[in-house]
Parts: sequence; structure tokens; C-alpha cells
Amino acid sequence: MVKAIKENKSFFYVLISSIFFFILGILANRQTHRSNDLLPLILDAPIYQNNDLSRIMVENFSLIDSENFLIVNKSEKKIYLYEDFKKVNSYLVTIGKIPGNKRKSGDNRTPEGIFIVKSIDNSSNWDYDFPDDTLDPIKGAYDPWFVRLEVPGFNGIWIHGFIHDDDLGERASHGCVRLNNEELKEIANFAKPGMPVIILPGAKDLAMNAENLKIKAYE
Repeated sequence: MVKAIKENKSFFYVLISSIFFFILGILANRQTHRSNDLLPLILDAPIYQNNDLSRIMVENFSLIDSENFLIVNKSEKKIYLYEDFKKVNSYLVTIGKIPGNKRKSGDNRTPEGIFIVKSIDNSSNWDYDFPDDTLDPIKGAYDPWFVRLEVPGFNGIWIHGFIHDDDLGERASHGCVRLNNEELKEIANFAKPGMPVIILPGAKDLAMNAENLKIKAYE
């Protein structure tokens, strides 16, 4: 099975991520009538444990010879850096303004699942063009780096900086993960193409996913 995963990672990214979050969504949905804070449940997920299962997941998804990875927790609006399965740092981020797993391009949702870093691009000369076209494009608005994620079925999912920090800790992006420009530099230095990135849902995301899947809350 390990060999099959390595030979067709894109398929298994979708399959395993879907199963993992489908089960997590059902468990969480059964608890929504008792608590709005599902963080303890999410933190109990296997990927947070330094055990054999988490190592198998990271090692089989990783395309590099490393036990380093990133976790984006949509509940906390934070990104975590893990080195050799030990948390070494964390930063506040901005995530997609609409809760739930990404379903189509332009839906303003941050995808959930297990992905990999596709590339780290120099964006120092890229422009940010305001959607309403009331202001001129701003060159270098994304800071020097874009950490591009490989998300099957979608293009343009990145971890990047922004022209201001006003929305850190909020749901305000078009689906990308944004953070402080200075802190982005550490992410860009830490991340490597082929590194796993795990994006975990928050309570609002799980509720939306359950609604989209027509899963009724357990009574």
C-alpha cells in the first residue's frame, strides 16, 4: 500500500483527506449541540500525536526526506511549524472569509486536508489589484514570497503576506492563508517543496461541511 501511495499521491491526497475529515466531521457534528468549542476534539486527531500513525501519515505524504511539516488550524487561525514532530513556532493567520472546505474556485473558502508545498515563488514584483478597481495596483503587496500549495482540482492556493495585518486572526481572505510579512519570511525559509501542509477545520467549518453533506446532528 505504501508503494501505491507513493506512485499515485494525488489520488491518495484526496481519498485519505476526504475519509479523515468525513469521520472527523461526523464526530464533531454529534457534539455541536453540547459545545461550540471543538478545539479539544481536533487536537485529539492523530496528526497532533507524536505516535506511529502520525509518522506514517507525514512520511507517506511527504515528498522529501524530512519529518518537518506545517499545520494550519482554522479554529485558532494559526499556522504551526513542526520540526522532527516537535512544534517550534506558531503565528496568527487570516483564512478564507467563508467557512467550510473549498468546493469550487472563487468560493472564498480555505481548503481542508493534507497537501504539499508545490513551490516557493518570488513575489516581490507581483501586484495586488483591488477587486473593486477603486485604487491602483500595489506592487510588492504580498511580500517577497508565495508558498504555493498543491491542492488537487484548484490553482492559486497560497500562504502569503499582505499589505496590512488588520485581519490577522479573522476570516477575511479569498481562500489563501495570509500572515504578517515578517513572519512569512520564517515560513518561506522553513518550507520546502514536497513538505506536507495539514489544514484542519474549525467548528464553523465542520458545521458547514456537515450541512453541505446533509449530515444531521446526532441527537
